[in-house]
Amino acid sequence: MAIRQTRFLTVVITGLMLASCSRLLGLDEFRPGEAGGSGGIGHAGGASGAAGTGSGGVAGEGGSVAGSSASSGTGGTSAAGGTSGGTAGGGGAQLCEPNTTQGCYSGPTGTQGKGICSAGEQTCNALGDGYGECLGESLPAVEDCSASDVDENCDGHECGIWGKAIPQIYLHAVTEVDGALLVAGTFFGSVTFAGEEHVASFPHTGFVAKVSASGDELWFVQMDRAIGAVRQVVPDVTGGAYLLAETPKGLVGAPHTQVLAVDAAGVERWWKEYDQPLFRRLVADATGVVLAGAVTAPVNLGDGEIQPVGEDALVARFDRDGGLTWKSVVSAASRFNDLMATPDGGYDCVGAAGDVAIIQHFKPDGEASQSGNGDFGASRVRAEALAIVGDSGGGRFIALSTTADFDEFEFDDTLGSEAQVFLARVYISGAPFRYQVDWVKDLRPFRAESTRLRLTASGDVIAYGEAEHSVDYVGQQIQSGNGLMMRISQADKQPSWQLQFGTPNGWVRSVAELPSGELVGVASSNAAGLTIGDLQVPNVAGYALFKTGK
Repeated sequence: MAIRQTRFLTVVITGLMLASCSRLLGLDEFRPGEAGGSGGIGHAGGASGAAGTGSGGVAGEGGSVAGSSASSGTGGTSAAGGTSGGTAGGGGAQLCEPNTTQGCYSGPTGTQGKGICSAGEQTCNALGDGYGECLGESLPAVEDCSASDVDENCDGHECGIWGKAIPQIYLHAVTEVDGALLVAGTFFGSVTFAGEEHVASFPHTGFVAKVSASGDELWFVQMDRAIGAVRQVVPDVTGGAYLLAETPKGLVGAPHTQVLAVDAAGVERWWKEYDQPLFRRLVADATGVVLAGAVTAPVNLGDGEIQPVGEDALVARFDRDGGLTWKSVVSAASRFNDLMATPDGGYDCVGAAGDVAIIQHFKPDGEASQSGNGDFGASRVRAEALAIVGDSGGGRFIALSTTADFDEFEFDDTLGSEAQVFLARVYISGAPFRYQVDWVKDLRPFRAESTRLRLTASGDVIAYGEAEHSVDYVGQQIQSGNGLMMRISQADKQPSWQLQFGTPNGWVRSVAELPSGELVGVASSNAAGLTIGDLQVPNVAGYALFKTGK
């Protein structure tokens, strides 16, 4: 219908233009008879052209018809104009045969026929001018590693989505910022990232880079500092980040701790360095950053020198500009290995006091809470708390290592005397409250020093690190030295999936969660390639960034 209207308007407008031209020539006063209007143009599949009309005069000529013929116009009289009309054009070809069907697929190119993705069917409408909705097709979904034999995102891999490694770049830590990824680490020599070349100032030059959720390189900022390893990169509320790092041993002997803040473009805002391995983990909020670790030698954080008694646990808070807000030294504890922010605005730190695993609560102002600390029971010795994550409802998940039985966890003597790792779910009860163990789940394959935890948005726990022991774990043979990552369901306390990075001397160093629920991590290996699920990442050169399912 739209085509017919357009051609009719063309005829009318043409007639008006001719009329206007006659007025300009002064012919309006002399009207022995105007020419009849042109016949309508035949249209394939359309109706006949409309007849032209004149205002009387000599005979007009019939209009010609494209693709057909038209009759001559009839001469007009002084009273009535001539008329003529084009005959109907021939019938046009249909787009499809009514009520027939064809296959259809609206997913991304290259995904049809892979994994769960399959074509649907659409039907030609009764007029034959188009097809209806595509019905019955199956489109890509977010990869879910819990179904290890299913490829939900239709990329040809069952769990791995993508992986990338860049020669001479050591990737150490990753975090999510506004749906993209901030990665940090070190590089040497000359590297190209996001199309730009960067030349290292030191054998181990620190950097911060941004990568899209699909793995595209966005930007790369090198630091004018030598960094041996980045323990953590944590986002701040402005799109920037805080970095916890170490100075290379070859430059300073024993590792020095560095704390850096960068803005949303990766440019350094402030930097601190301490001549001992002072801090081990950090958390950030809108007003600054809190770090936990241990002090072994005199150090000044900004308000006077700390004089430790042996190895003393330490927690400190700095504002957004790097100024010290408060600090707390706990001589009764040897060290803090990890910390988390709590719903009351305070912090829970976990670590060890001698050979006893401990958890210590701090109030928002840094005061140690006498009613919120605990050692899991005085009889639970030969243990250490390694990592902690928690939810807003007060739940705590703590990774612990032990060389003896611990509650429901039974130490396996057949694996030797090395520490074995387990996960404990603890809760708060009583008044004054104390932390008590709810349940435990063994993480027996993990090496204690490498074990880290992350809590997903859905409440499951991601445990990651390196395998210490070669064991059969939940139906999978784990090999010592391989990188390891598993998702533990809070509902049934069992791993819903586990990924073994099938290369020797592997280590999953850092894991971040995207808004989609998919996970991104950094892994290292001494092999020439890295296996993530069934995805092969070639030429690892030591370190790789990878994306896997939720």
